[in-house]
Amino acid sequence: MTRRNPARRRVFLRVMRLLVGLLCALALPAAALAVDPTAPTATTGAAKEVKQTSATLTATVDPNGGPTTVRFEYGTSSSYGLSSPEKSVDGADPVTVEIGVTALTEATTYHYRVVATNAAGEARGGDRSFKTASAPVQPTAPAVTTGGARDITSSSATLLGRVDPNGAATRYHFEYGTTSRLGSRTPDQDAGKGTSSSAVSAPVTGLAADDRVSYRIVATNAAGTRRGAIRSFVTDRALRSASISLSASRVTYGDGVVIKGKLAGTGVSRVPVVLEYQPHPFSAPFRQVGLPVGTRRDGSYRFTIDPVLITARLRVVSRTRAPVESPIAVVHSAARVGLIAERRPGRRVRFRGTVRPVAPNGTASLQRRTPAGAWVTVRRVRLRRDGARSRYAMTVRARRDGGVYRVLAAPRDGGAHARGISRERAVTPLRAGTAGR
Repeated sequence: MTRRNPARRRVFLRVMRLLVGLLCALALPAAALAVDPTAPTATTGAAKEVKQTSATLTATVDPNGGPTTVRFEYGTSSSYGLSSPEKSVDGADPVTVEIGVTALTEATTYHYRVVATNAAGEARGGDRSFKTASAPVQPTAPAVTTGGARDITSSSATLLGRVDPNGAATRYHFEYGTTSRLGSRTPDQDAGKGTSSSAVSAPVTGLAADDRVSYRIVATNAAGTRRGAIRSFVTDRALRSASISLSASRVTYGDGVVIKGKLAGTGVSRVPVVLEYQPHPFSAPFRQVGLPVGTRRDGSYRFTIDPVLITARLRVVSRTRAPVESPIAVVHSAARVGLIAERRPGRRVRFRGTVRPVAPNGTASLQRRTPAGAWVTVRRVRLRRDGARSRYAMTVRARRDGGVYRVLAAPRDGGAHARGISRERAVTPLRAGTAGR
């Protein structure tokens, strides 16, 4: 065909050359796009799943279109020194990378950073850190201390102690009894799981009066049981009452009085008791007289006040945690009266004497006993002060048949002292040349 038409052949050849040129032109942009690769970018992320000896390190890496190798540098300082296993990534978008590290030391701070490398270069992330977990603490048996006892009565008490759980859940109770074997116990109570000692307590009831009770604290946790030292206390005596009686309710000034009584109840032997005294006019509080005494086996006791110088109230009180006291008894101090009878001329008899204590407002009454046994007042005079005592004197005409006389002294001091009576004096019947005393 070309031979027949040279012109058409020339057109064909021209078109072919144009196609070849066009194909070459199309090939040039592809060659121009084949540029050099770009280094990756890397950002260090947080550590996760941190345990005693291992952790997972994370990072965000952009390979920038080329195969990239990722690893972590780590160590106990920012100098690192250790390297994690590698991981490969590729692509044109950022990806998250996680690599685990092991053989770490517990409770230790580690520094780390990501390192990403491809054909174009290397990128390092910023420094970050984490701390490995501590090994779990092995439980320790609790520490205990047996304390004292409080609120002690004749049948109950509160037992005290201290418990240190040593970090583990702990329960405690008290063992108690009247022998070294103890034998009874309180209900279990929760002592918590703290790491310091704290005070604990438990009440006990149904105890016997005046009895020695031994006890100790016991605490238990997962690591074991600990028992405190054995201590003891004595329950109160169950005293019900105290009696009191006086050897005399009226005592001559300067004489003594004996006070007796007895405790009733449980545990009455060897109880310390004291005598308390409130003098006239009974406005001051009771105060102890002398030293305490211990009761006898039957609960009885005895006190003496010598001398009694003023009217007073008396009571006996037990020196126990739950004291009992007797009723109040009153001892009256009566004036001490002396009497001398002297015959005087002309059928007269002089009566004189002293009165103790001094009673400046008092009176002395001379009394004579009648045949029927009654006493009648013959004469009354006022007392005269004479230092620490008072005096009186009076002269009367004596009866021919004599008689028996006495003097009654009334102190009139508001009740501080009772009336006193002298001894009796007999005046003999009148005879010539005789006198009665």
